[in-house]
Amino acid sequence: MDWFLAKIRGYQPLDEESPDEVTPNTPLLQDSRHTVLEFGDEPWDHVEDLDEFFTLLYKYHQGGGYGNIRLKTIGDVFVGLGFLLLTFFSVHCIDHNLLLNHSGLDFWECVSFRMNGFFVLSTLMAAVYGFRQLALKRRQLNEFQRIRTFYNVDLEVADDQLGNIAWGTVVQKIKTVQASSQKLVLNRAEIDELYVHQRILRRENYLVALINEDILPLKMPTFANIPYFTDSLKLNLELLLFWSEWNRFVPFSPWESAYELKTEYKAPSCRKRCVSQMKETMLWFGVANIVFLPFIFIYTILKGFFTQSYVYAINSKQFGARKYSNFGRLRIRHYNELEHDLKQRLNKSYEPASKYVDQFIDPGLEIVAKAVARVIAPMLCALALLTMWTENIMTMNHLVAALGLFWAIIAICRPFISDENGVFSPQLFMEKIIAHIQYAPTGWKQNAHTEEVLEGFCHLFPLRALLLVQELLSPFITPYYVLFVLRPKADKLVDFLVQNTTHIDGIGDVCAFASMEVAKHGDPVYQTSVRDVEEGGQDTGPEQLVDNGKIEMSLMAFSTLNSEWRPPASSRQFLERLERRLQTESFAQVDRIDGMPSCGTAGGLSSSVADSQQSVANEVSFKALCLHGLSERKKKALEASADGLEESSQNYGDLFSVPDRSVMYNAMESTVEGSQLGLGNLNMSIVEEEKEESALISI
Repeated sequence: MDWFLAKIRGYQPLDEESPDEVTPNTPLLQDSRHTVLEFGDEPWDHVEDLDEFFTLLYKYHQGGGYGNIRLKTIGDVFVGLGFLLLTFFSVHCIDHNLLLNHSGLDFWECVSFRMNGFFVLSTLMAAVYGFRQLALKRRQLNEFQRIRTFYNVDLEVADDQLGNIAWGTVVQKIKTVQASSQKLVLNRAEIDELYVHQRILRRENYLVALINEDILPLKMPTFANIPYFTDSLKLNLELLLFWSEWNRFVPFSPWESAYELKTEYKAPSCRKRCVSQMKETMLWFGVANIVFLPFIFIYTILKGFFTQSYVYAINSKQFGARKYSNFGRLRIRHYNELEHDLKQRLNKSYEPASKYVDQFIDPGLEIVAKAVARVIAPMLCALALLTMWTENIMTMNHLVAALGLFWAIIAICRPFISDENGVFSPQLFMEKIIAHIQYAPTGWKQNAHTEEVLEGFCHLFPLRALLLVQELLSPFITPYYVLFVLRPKADKLVDFLVQNTTHIDGIGDVCAFASMEVAKHGDPVYQTSVRDVEEGGQDTGPEQLVDNGKIEMSLMAFSTLNSEWRPPASSRQFLERLERRLQTESFAQVDRIDGMPSCGTAGGLSSSVADSQQSVANEVSFKALCLHGLSERKKKALEASADGLEESSQNYGDLFSVPDRSVMYNAMESTVEGSQLGLGNLNMSIVEEEKEESALISI
């Protein structure tokens, strides 16, 4: 309990021999850990581990309160124990030779317990792992029990109200507590939304930057076009780069604590030593992966089997379906974006993403798949009907195997057969995708019909089967990757940490991009694309095209989702310019369509939390489309200027052209669930609209 009080309450007992060491005039430490030098009367004064504290608050909100979290914990323990018992029973308690080679036997006749050295070792390791997990679950429940007190008493939010309160409202209540006499943070009078999010997402922001900046070649060995970023590799990277808790086992961790990089990583003269230390750490990691390979492989197989069997049993359509990979999720994720916001965006994009990919069917493969399916389908149906007609058919040898084989063949053929009622419209589906994922490399919408764009999107949205194969192979590939791909590039990882880390008083060392300062880290094309014509200024030359916009898009999304947040001056200027451009080009003389949120009024369209959150999400999607359109327009203008050509309106009418309202409204149609976005209520004749577009198309 003393340990927990120290972690959550920041309690540190003072020496009885020197009670006068702390006085009101004692200067407060301004480090990121907020070591306590004086105490308040409230139990939450001066929380020491703020990263953990805010993360627990977020998990408690997303978990739906203590009762649901406790129930889920019990369920996890039950499932884990069930998997363990089922695995041991299947492997060590069944005579598989007798079961497979003798017919007419009762199942229990094949049950016989066998013990060997591997069984004893695996049982011992499973027991150690299980008891460790139980201890962690118990500790987490104790922590959440105290978090419940904070919610109920200090924030005045009961557990049964969590479903009706958005996370943003919780953050506002946390800010109120901090502004009162009760200080969660020792050396700050006030905190804002960015402070809370940077605490929760300290490591995730680094991973987003790692993927966004293409620091590492995360590709399958011998398959350069297929991204490889499995759960195993991701865990190894996190251990290598961020887990300061492993300092006792891995003394060469780059982090001194969870909040601060080691001093030598901030000194250019120590770069060579840091690279050498990281290479040595990677060597030990690679060796550990090889030593534990048999156990990791067994664990991976069992995890894949139990997980996929559950997925396919709940929804058989998931066989042959796709999902966003670890690589794709980090590529799409904004800086300072919480998990539930990312999940909401990806879930909304799933339907148009699936329809987009399903449009591209190889004619040759489709002919073969149809031929095979036409032969196998009648056989499968005939066997199924016979089993319903008489039970004697079930006594046939290998009948179940035949049924399973036929079903598997049909399932494999299904993705290669196009929908006979489908319409080939890649641009429309790609526009809907980008409205949700808000990630658009140059030319994706304009060239959505090409194999290049399809391949690029499939890297983010691969087949589940491909991801499963990668995970099953990861116990063998990950050691190779750590030793022969990561280790030679240890200098890039060291430089990445040093160059992309900034220190913020009261927070510690964070990813520099997470501050979302467009003046320092932004894309100049995105910044100049929202500049008013009257402002003038020199445009960015084509040699400076970054083709990124991650900072600008993250800033736009974060400010829209957190309307009370006040960004720094340069970022605020960018947002104000964007708002003016949207108002000028989108809503100047056009009646709003029902259900379309207006810029700057998100969250006030409905009194219900769900409707309010939906309105904000719609506004973010709409702004993302507009921002991509403005940037594409600017890039074309710069390219034309570089070639000595005059800027003409025909160069701007393609990719997310902002004045083309009907296309954007069509793309936004899928973002509003349960509401109707009629496309015929523009209250403007076609002739008048064409005239207005001609007037607005020039910058």
